[in-house]
Amino acid sequence: MHDGRVADRDYRHNFLVLTADGLLFFLGMAFISFEAVLPVFLVRLGAPALAIAVLPVVQAIGVHLPSILVSARIERSPRKLPILLRYSIWQRLPWALVAVLIPLLAVGRPGAMIAVTLAAAAVTTFAAGLVLPAFFGIIASTIPADRRGGLFALRSVVSYLFGIGAGVLVRVILERTVFPANYTLLFAIATGTLFAGWYVFSRVREPSPAAADGAATAAAEPAPAGPVRGPTPMRTLRRSVAIARDVLASSAGFMAYNAMRVVLMLSFAATAFFPVYIVDRLGLGDGAAGVFSILTAATFVVVNPAFGFVGDRIGYKPLFVVSFVALIACSAIGLFATSAFWLYSLIVLSAISRSVNLFAWNMTIEYAPPGRTPSFIGASGLVIGLVAPLAIATGWIVDAFGYGALFAFTGATAIAGATILLLRVREPRLAHREINRPDAPA
Repeated sequence: MHDGRVADRDYRHNFLVLTADGLLFFLGMAFISFEAVLPVFLVRLGAPALAIAVLPVVQAIGVHLPSILVSARIERSPRKLPILLRYSIWQRLPWALVAVLIPLLAVGRPGAMIAVTLAAAAVTTFAAGLVLPAFFGIIASTIPADRRGGLFALRSVVSYLFGIGAGVLVRVILERTVFPANYTLLFAIATGTLFAGWYVFSRVREPSPAAADGAATAAAEPAPAGPVRGPTPMRTLRRSVAIARDVLASSAGFMAYNAMRVVLMLSFAATAFFPVYIVDRLGLGDGAAGVFSILTAATFVVVNPAFGFVGDRIGYKPLFVVSFVALIACSAIGLFATSAFWLYSLIVLSAISRSVNLFAWNMTIEYAPPGRTPSFIGASGLVIGLVAPLAIATGWIVDAFGYGALFAFTGATAIAGATILLLRVREPRLAHREINRPDAPA
């Protein structure tokens, strides 16, 4: 048994299923990458800088904020897989709609196509936020803590090895197929691959909830003394915010960790403009999106296994250090470099910095006591999601002051985040070891 929750044969089955799910999800998203393809597509439609800035904002809000609305319900639910499958279908359907509407709107009504694309990004990321607590609840119950980094690293390596091939195909499609049929084809391929991943995830063998988890949940949420009224949206929101407030107040370390992630998210926001900046600076065509996808995938293939190894054996704090250093390097290159080599290195460095996102939730899980993973995921998502709209300022910075100011903003926020990380954030795994030492005070 692993963690007393799941038999060895089920562990092996789930490890393979979760790896295959990661392969199909990341491969599908490689064809419509938020970092490489979508910004170039929006620019091709004539989108202003503000629309490009909206991409990372809706991604941050969508992925992080909705989780708090469902975390308590998911935490109480004996089975999380049906909830995940119901919400995650909406991570796929909007991209099918985009594929259908591109031939109808992209040429004649590009403004409407921009709006549809941004709306699809918002809906799919909102659905991802609803899925997160259930997903990591399943991860916590099926994969031991010392193997989660390896799982996510393997998912990433396998998917991005295929992603390199996807990047080549993206470049070929964009260069050899006329607009807008080229983007229609990309969104159609992405949709089919994502739905295949949805089916694969449905094959996860979810264990029965452990008695310890039920006790932890019951202790965290005592039953009300009076009659229970049916939930309303406002009552659900108030209750969710109250749970998040209690979770954040329970640990100064967890609060500092979330403050660091907020600053990191603001620094990440500027990276959405890196492909647009390179295309503009070097006078490249749409096919450059394929090159960016290849560089991103190749970087993930190299970096993510190393991050997974370090995360499993040491902890996840060093990964955040590397992420901030990469963003500071991006700032310096953007401010002072002019050659094509250094400009393309922005894609590699931004991919290195974003690699931490694959493992960040694992660190969140380690802060959570048994049975409280969904609430800790939801509380962290609430903090990051509420601050995310500030990231739209990157579009205003580009329009008002130019790319130099954008790179200065990247460096300043990265330095601020690194300072919080180094001075205030402790590795939760080390803190747990100190508490559990035989000579620790009772």
